[in-house]
Amino acid sequence: MKALGVRIICWVMIFSMLFTLNGCGRGTGSENNAPVVHKKVNIITFRTNLFPEPTTLDPVKARTESEILLINCLYDTLFEKNGSSIKGRLAERWAYSEDGKELTIHLKKGVKFHNGRSLTAEDVEFSLKRAAGYFREQYPLYGIRFFDLGFNVFKENDYTLSITFSSPAFNFHEILTLPIFSIVNKEALEKNPEYGAPGDYFNPAAPVVGTGPYKFVEWVNGKFLTLASNANYHGGKVSLERLEFVFYDDLSVAAHDFVAHDLDVITLDYGNYSKILKEYPELKNSLKKFLTGNKYYLGFNLSSKIFGSPEIRDAVLNSLDTKKIQEDVMGSVKLLKEFGKGDKKEAKEILDNLVHNSDNDENESSNNGTLRIVLGFTEGPVQNAIAESIKEQLEPLGIEVSVRSFPNDSETRSFSDLYILKQNFTLLNFVNENAEDAEKNDNKKLDSAEEENQILLPLAQEYNFYCVHNWIKFYVNRDTGTIDFFKMKKILR
Repeated sequence: MKALGVRIICWVMIFSMLFTLNGCGRGTGSENNAPVVHKKVNIITFRTNLFPEPTTLDPVKARTESEILLINCLYDTLFEKNGSSIKGRLAERWAYSEDGKELTIHLKKGVKFHNGRSLTAEDVEFSLKRAAGYFREQYPLYGIRFFDLGFNVFKENDYTLSITFSSPAFNFHEILTLPIFSIVNKEALEKNPEYGAPGDYFNPAAPVVGTGPYKFVEWVNGKFLTLASNANYHGGKVSLERLEFVFYDDLSVAAHDFVAHDLDVITLDYGNYSKILKEYPELKNSLKKFLTGNKYYLGFNLSSKIFGSPEIRDAVLNSLDTKKIQEDVMGSVKLLKEFGKGDKKEAKEILDNLVHNSDNDENESSNNGTLRIVLGFTEGPVQNAIAESIKEQLEPLGIEVSVRSFPNDSETRSFSDLYILKQNFTLLNFVNENAEDAEKNDNKKLDSAEEENQILLPLAQEYNFYCVHNWIKFYVNRDTGTIDFFKMKKILR
């Protein structure tokens, strides 16, 4: 009986421990197993939601805004944008040769990776060569004449490297501000074939190793991701010492947690902010919006017999009311250009004359002479809303519009007559154009490989929406509209 009693007590203790462990990391009022607020004295913890949920912390694979946000926390690039200028981040100084075919970069000394090892030119050489391979594969996405450069990277010593080009490239350092060119720890990446992948409670994610202001702590897929400040950061000390990102399947739950003071900030976008504000009208007092670096372009496929005609392109543009497009996306974008004033009567007369005086094949017109086009976009709620608004405006002209979603920009351009493209803030233009310059480049081509068949016109720039508690001194990166954790401060409550 005594042995049986001991066994019972042991089993009770085991179940109690399992129950306690299973409860670790769960927030109050949330179904997402969020980590509890850090209780250690003097640790300033910032908690927010994050979407779309990231899938990688590897700089060369990061695509979404949330992934880029995390990459900027964990890693450094050689250079960074500072308004309209470029300054060194890991680069202490640099110089181009007189002919612009060589760039010599001298690294800052004393920079440490999160694992304590010093940064060397070998890491930089490895990172740039690795990123260049991914960059070339995704070339149509970037809008930069990358192939023409033919660049090579050479390590000269531990703190100096040179980049050579086949043609002059005096502004190549602008490209190196892109997050894809973030510097990684060579050994950490080579030892881990699953580098940057999430983990779970039973198979923890392997730490990623950069030199950025924050270092990796934990990532449980579908639940949360935690970063801690890098005490040895070469760029100075950050105010927020711990970042806890919580993943929510239902943003209504995130709004509930924000109202319950369990989150400091929540991020909303076009796809959800109006719904959330209707459900939680009290959030309007804490709402802020900032322009992001995400821009939308209206593209014409000139290989289409319809839009190969400049008269048809002009008629379509003159018929579009861009202010209505802005209204249809509920004010979630800022217009970059107004094409026309919605004059559909004149546009219809022009189109009717052109249709009756031309021989369109049956793929481009119906039996009654109605023009038929495919209006494509790469998946996304804002692109979808813009496309539907344009469709609604073109159909009164006698144009039969088929709206189609494609998985990537390349297919969108290839299989559409007219299309909407989103240029992410990571895709800097090689000539460093600002939004204000866009109107001067109405016929800007996306890339050299297809420039004879494509015309892109700047349409709109996206806003991000945030709900922010009054104890947060909130900052965003003015180039991207994403949260700037380096400047952010939290007033202890």
